[in-house]
Amino acid sequence: MRLRAIRRVPGLRQRVLLAVLGLVFRKDSPLDVLKTVYHKPRVFGEPYLELLNAVMRGPSEWSVGERELFAAFTSKQNECPFCVGSHTALFTVALGGAATPALLDDWQRAPLDPKVKATLALIEKMSGGAQGLSAADIEAVRAAGVRDGAIEDALHIAFCFHIINRLANTFDFHVASPETFHKMGQSLLKRGYRL
Repeated sequence: MRLRAIRRVPGLRQRVLLAVLGLVFRKDSPLDVLKTVYHKPRVFGEPYLELLNAVMRGPSEWSVGERELFAAFTSKQNECPFCVGSHTALFTVALGGAATPALLDDWQRAPLDPKVKATLALIEKMSGGAQGLSAADIEAVRAAGVRDGAIEDALHIAFCFHIINRLANTFDFHVASPETFHKMGQSLLKRGYRL
């Protein structure tokens, strides 16, 4: 569903930025997310991006690559092609090596740190609905060696992506090519999520 209000961006600075990015990315532009956060910046955009930048780039026991993996994994659970594409591009670059898009489908057998696997299991269960969660699920992550602060960080990431995944799917965000997501990912890895 393409809402007319989301297509209109109120500020001149934001419109200029979108125009420049539109020229850079051409028709394969992943700008729907920017239009969404710019639509009501004080109500949604600014607070959301502040939280997102804090959980994705602030101090954490998780590396940037691991956090991007959690974002892509949450998005995969929510069947959000835009966020899966963009955050898969990020975690594959940030983690390197065996970090491929296929990891999202076969994470249990992937060569991942047991702490990451335990956290992915928690995110997967959480994404299926909170009614199935129990204290035992948190204890399983702790038993893998994940400290409470790191559990909290991972849950904040999942929270942020449950929100944007629903918006992306509802507003039918354009799913860019892997090359465009890679180019966008390089920028996000350097600059973070602040605009």
